[in-house]
Amino acid sequence: MSAANAWAALSHPHTTLVARAEVWSRLTDRSVLVPEGELQDPNLVNEFTSWSARGVANLANKLAVTLFDPRAPAFRLEMAPELQAELAKTLGLGGEQIASVESSLAYVERRVVAGLTGSGMRPKLIAALLHLIVTGNVLLDLRDDDGPVLYTLKEFRCKRKRSGKLIEVVVRTVLKKDELEDDVRAYADVGDAEEVTHYQWAQRLYDSSGPLWRITQWLGDVQLPDEFTSTYMTDEEFPWALPTWSLPVGRHYGRGLGEQCREDFYVLAQLSEAEAKGLVAAAEVRWGVDPTGITNIADVEGSKSGDFIPARPGDINPIGLPQWQVGSLLKDRLELLKRDLGAMLLMYSSMVRDAERVTREEIVQLVREFEGVHAGVHAHIAPGLMTPIIRLLLRKEGIDLTKAKQFRLRITTGFEALGRAAEMDRQAQAVQMLTMWNSAPAALQQRLKWPIAVAAVDTAIGSNVGAQLMSEQEFGAMQQRLQQAATSNQVAIKQAGTR
Repeated sequence: MSAANAWAALSHPHTTLVARAEVWSRLTDRSVLVPEGELQDPNLVNEFTSWSARGVANLANKLAVTLFDPRAPAFRLEMAPELQAELAKTLGLGGEQIASVESSLAYVERRVVAGLTGSGMRPKLIAALLHLIVTGNVLLDLRDDDGPVLYTLKEFRCKRKRSGKLIEVVVRTVLKKDELEDDVRAYADVGDAEEVTHYQWAQRLYDSSGPLWRITQWLGDVQLPDEFTSTYMTDEEFPWALPTWSLPVGRHYGRGLGEQCREDFYVLAQLSEAEAKGLVAAAEVRWGVDPTGITNIADVEGSKSGDFIPARPGDINPIGLPQWQVGSLLKDRLELLKRDLGAMLLMYSSMVRDAERVTREEIVQLVREFEGVHAGVHAHIAPGLMTPIIRLLLRKEGIDLTKAKQFRLRITTGFEALGRAAEMDRQAQAVQMLTMWNSAPAALQQRLKWPIAVAAVDTAIGSNVGAQLMSEQEFGAMQQRLQQAATSNQVAIKQAGTR
């Protein structure tokens, strides 16, 4: 079967979904998914309101801040537990040495964030988020070193298992011959057609070593030679990311905010049109003239301000539409609708200040607000979108996690970010309680069993302070070393005084 046949086989429910997504794009941001006949339209804006476009752009920007904060990594590189155990067993590395390794990993994390900030990738990621919000789907090809290549819902079709796992993807682009890659263009020079249809067909196959991904390239019904075929042995190596806004059970494509709020966006567009046309109609004015009056219309038209002309009151009267009674009702309904949609689009949430010490807490608060409005969406988007991008940036730093099995990538946004903040709160609360006990009367402190007290606080609050404190043996050894050092200093002082 050819890639063109695979594309046709995946037409349902893709064709219907694209038609609906074009409507959602027209109601929000028309540049996201432009209908075929409007590709050259210079006025890709809503006809009577741009409020919806500003709303989805606001949501995309805030989502980008929480996912790709330039001031702090939203992921963690961690040593696998097996590696930690091996280092402790074979090399005798303790907590301080392991902490030093983790500090080196943190340096790599900061380099990755710096690479993301300076690579020009963020505008493409914000464009991808716009597609996720409006249509619920987007495809990012991460094979290009210059950054991800974005494909819209109209340019790809896919198939998933009921669990949501991808098993097949077909990308179709209609290009001019000079728009093809240099190595592909030679195979497109045959024939007189100015445009060619380029397919990329990704299949999840199985061989003796297990599952693998294979991407073949086609021009029309002709498959390109084997050097244009790519094989990836694991899902982690697969270079295409297909995140979704939300993925209902059993569906091949995601569901975006455009679909979830389509009725509200439609009503907003209709009411905005009615308000604009009503205001224009209410502003129309005509003048009625009494045919039996003495006022000469020519005198009125030819006169200047302050001139005296013969006239009689009532000869000329303004004729306009009756008082626009529905105007206030329409305005109230529009304000109510914008308030409800604004809550969904986080239009009225607190702004994130650009301050070093408060940014992380405010971003966590923004994540909390996002999860409150769109339950689970942030935690759903973060791994699907961020994991392949972070892996790409790590490969640029010389770390390929598909080969370096001793390290693991953990995304720390969504509920992970909330959990991280809550963990710090618990740690601070535990330290505060232990500080209060440390200020207790001496008689109580002499009878207090500190290891048991610390364990009780950790158990009650859910903190982990005990793991960060010295054990009784370590504390006793440290006290002994300090005492020996003090004794040695005293001996040295006495010997220096006798000389």
